[in-house]
Amino acid sequence: MSTTIPVTSLSPTHFTTPFLTDPLVSVTSTGTTPLRQVSPNPNTIFSAPMPLTPLPSPTLHSVDPRTLALLGITPPTTAAETTLLTSYLSGSSLPPGSTPSSHCYAGHQFGSFSGQLGDGANLNLGVANSLQLQLKGSGKTPYSRTADGRKVLRSTIREYLGSVFMDRAAVPTTLGLSLAVSDQTIQRDKYYTGQVTREQMAVVGRVAPSFFRFGSFEIFKTEDDKTRRAGPNPDDFEMAGNLYQHIVQTYFPDVASPKEFILEQARTTASLFALWHCIGFTHGVLNTDNMSLHGLTIDYGPYGFQEGYDPMHTPNGSDNGQRYAFEKQREIGLWNLNKLAEVLKGCKVLPELYDKEINDRYDEEYDRVFNEKVSNTERPAQALLTQLFLLFTLPPFVHTVFVADASQAGPRSSQPRTQHAPVLGPHRNSVRLHRHLSRPRDLRD
Repeated sequence: MSTTIPVTSLSPTHFTTPFLTDPLVSVTSTGTTPLRQVSPNPNTIFSAPMPLTPLPSPTLHSVDPRTLALLGITPPTTAAETTLLTSYLSGSSLPPGSTPSSHCYAGHQFGSFSGQLGDGANLNLGVANSLQLQLKGSGKTPYSRTADGRKVLRSTIREYLGSVFMDRAAVPTTLGLSLAVSDQTIQRDKYYTGQVTREQMAVVGRVAPSFFRFGSFEIFKTEDDKTRRAGPNPDDFEMAGNLYQHIVQTYFPDVASPKEFILEQARTTASLFALWHCIGFTHGVLNTDNMSLHGLTIDYGPYGFQEGYDPMHTPNGSDNGQRYAFEKQREIGLWNLNKLAEVLKGCKVLPELYDKEINDRYDEEYDRVFNEKVSNTERPAQALLTQLFLLFTLPPFVHTVFVADASQAGPRSSQPRTQHAPVLGPHRNSVRLHRHLSRPRDLRD
């Protein structure tokens, strides 16, 4: 753990913005550009600097001290420190060294390419101790389209609690840092039924090595055969190559080739999705723009946990076709990886698709992680797994508790345990929190 200092003592360079100053990254000055900018936004990876739209009358309801310490900041102990930290984490003022920005990305949503998307409600504040700080719900950006860039307390508290819980359960995730709440309200049609209510506004602070996604590369996608949409920079090979070099040099220094990069994406994605399976977690919106290049759980929208086993559990009320149901997440992860490989090949980063290698690496890692959890062995007999899945379906079976117990019992693997081996083991009683974090038919805003 690095040394921490009070928020009132931060140096002018405590936060930096290497993702804005690297000449490999294309940055468009927002200048006088209207915030509700029309797509596409060409030649842009980030839009900066972003004007601040402070959260009205903010109160800092919660800060996770562990995550705050990772940024080198001591939890506030005085009124002055609390006031200043509240100002930073509500988007009212900038921490030292910060240049606010928003990221341009694209994505496949529910299986169809949507073209340019981007940080419609996110503000990147900068990097401290190699971790990027981002505010979600802090107001309009060039990628807000017709939205207001705000989030409400209902969804914000779910992201904060969900990410803190996943971190404590040793599942890779963006880190929930803070919850700032306004005393003012905003209109929302919660279920898209025409029934508009007013809800409190809130901002969640979150932290990750970066917020680059699969969709970060999809801005280079050519016109899609199905939707007839393209990314804002179709076939810009130079810009794509520069972005790839920036990401690899900054975050994956041990990756020696594009092939190694895509196979590492397959490995980390499979490991994450296998851990989700063990913990009974359904993400709900596994679009390519919600897939972290760091193998993290990101963008906690209409997610859900389950204690009983329902393979078709679908917490997202708008997923009528159950595309992102619990049991389908494994195949969706692979589908998303193939879309990443396709766009990397299309913009000449990858020389070929490597579809067989991606599939093999993905299946191998998924099975390894899952098998270790349910049997504490590397390769349990297939008959055992078949019987196990039948057992999962019998009420009142609580499969998350079973996995927690199974991971602590039985014969030990001959290989060292992974860094995420505990999952629910040390937090067995925490599975009860699933009920409070799972609200089916709850939407994202």
